[in-house]
Amino acid sequence: MIALIVAGVVLALLAGAAGGIWLWLQRALKKAEVDAQKLAEAMLDKKVQKLAIERLNEWRTLEEKANERRTHILAENLAHTQFEKWKMSEETRIRQDAIVRSEAISKGKQVEHFVAFMTGFEYAPRDARFLGSPIDLVVFDGLADGNVKEVVFVEIKSGKSQLTKREQLVKDAIEQKRVSWKQIRLEDALGV
Repeated sequence: MIALIVAGVVLALLAGAAGGIWLWLQRALKKAEVDAQKLAEAMLDKKVQKLAIERLNEWRTLEEKANERRTHILAENLAHTQFEKWKMSEETRIRQDAIVRSEAISKGKQVEHFVAFMTGFEYAPRDARFLGSPIDLVVFDGLADGNVKEVVFVEIKSGKSQLTKREQLVKDAIEQKRVSWKQIRLEDALGV
């Protein structure tokens, strides 16, 4: 009987040990499942985080390009506005300058007609003939007295004004003595 009791105790111990082992195995398995789930969640978190960072960087790049385009458009609009403002102010200034110059030219043209009658004109007014273009006057010095001493081409200027290109060409021809006399008969001009 003692043997039976010992056998029962051994069986109980074995059963208890097996139950303990079984319990330990279940706990270990549960812990492994939890650890595996945590690892999977951590890996998923890293993938999500990496994907989120990629999306953020893509958005940031797109936003930077959009900002650059907006900045470029704003800069172009600002430049265009400033150019138009400058153009309007310059146009006003140019128009005013043109008016002033036009008035000066008109006054100058009017005065040119009377220069021959002014005190400082060194030739007899009756000897001067107004042409206006390309030179202002031709003076036949002494013509009124019946004795032409010389023919003088006169260009009247004031202030800092310079000869025009056409006036300079006439001056050069005269100074280089490329001047001649020609008489044309009306019948020849008409071809009769």
